Amino acid sequence: MEIIAKIIANLRGYALKIDPDATVTDYLKALENLVEAGEYYREAGTKSCLNCIKCCYERIPLTNVDVIMLRRGLGEKNGQNIDLYHFLRDYTEIFIKGWEIDIILKRNENGACVFLNEKDRKCEIYAFRPFVCRSFYCIPTTEETETIRMAVVNLGEDALVREYLLYLREYGLTPYWTRAVKPKLNVNYYPKNIFWKKENYEIRIKDILQYL
Repeated sequence: MEIIAKIIANLRGYALKIDPDATVTDYLKALENLVEAGEYYREAGTKSCLNCIKCCYERIPLTNVDVIMLRRGLGEKNGQNIDLYHFLRDYTEIFIKGWEIDIILKRNENGACVFLNEKDRKCEIYAFRPFVCRSFYCIPTTEETETIRMAVVNLGEDALVREYLLYLREYGLTPYWTRAVKPKLNVNYYPKNIFWKKENYEIRIKDILQYL
């Protein structure tokens, strides 16, 4: 996996060069190393991500792998186990329109992520933050790179929704949602994909691309 600096629309950004066996984990490591090693154009107007919290007010969709990492990280931090249902109820917002289900991290009234310490300008779950946070930099990139990033988000979120619906069915629980319009909670709308039952991001990017 190689991420290279690239001029995009006359601005210094980056592009993705995919190794056949590169995984999402490889992508995240390469991206972090690249951004930390050089100077790039940033929409936020900063020279680095340190103490910049602009993206912490954006929608943060979750994947099934994210939720595993968050449950584990929060469990260790708080000294308690958190099952899937209670994690989603306490830390996420779920929006439903028909069969479409969107699961995102909960936000405060001002739009800030619930895990953002606004006073110190720091993320309280930085070590195990979601994929969309780890992969987002307000730096220009190619359409191909953004397509791969969104494929990870969408497939991973679909796997999370499937897991949630099956969990409700197995334990006979009342569905939790933040807002719903004519909800159709049918797991058949969310078939198994490459993310199903995965517990980490050791998923090959070329396997993800087959879903596009």
